[in-house]
Amino acid sequence: FPSHDIPQITLHVTRQFKLQSTLVIGHSMGTIVALSLLKHYGEDFSGCVLSAVPVIPKGLFFLKTLMSGLEWIFGAKAPSALFFKLTFEKFDQHHQSLTKNGWLSVDEANVQRYNADPWCGFTLTHRGVLDLLDGFKDVMRLRAKDNTFAGKPMWLVVDCNLYYAACYAAI
Repeated sequence: FPSHDIPQITLHVTRQFKLQSTLVIGHSMGTIVALSLLKHYGEDFSGCVLSAVPVIPKGLFFLKTLMSGLEWIFGAKAPSALFFKLTFEKFDQHHQSLTKNGWLSVDEANVQRYNADPWCGFTLTHRGVLDLLDGFKDVMRLRAKDNTFAGKPMWLVVDCNLYYAACYAAI
């Protein structure tokens, strides 16, 4: 799941900026990437900060099979309307939001800025959803004996929202 260039990139950045330590920071879906990085390259990092860690979805195998079929029918680059409907649209309904992506913040101005940003709020492609599910799968297979990050500090920023988990037990 993570790029095999990570050790070289980490070394370059550490030397370039004369860093004594390097942290991994992940928020929301980015925590899946961060946990995967720590699983594979934990020895390269001195700590991590995880914020709003998503719950690993139930029925991961079924969802992956379904998304693979949709990718085959509609193509890898087609936006996944089904995934959007099952996730972000559901979040808006749960929060009874009148604004698209209103579940993100109680501050309406923040939501408007998010919606106006072309790098935010887009619908993931079928390939993007499959990559995300592969990340969940990779993180789920983390075994304590394989953990190169053990014994290092991890800070969790916890949201009591139903959609977020408090911690990841394997680390």
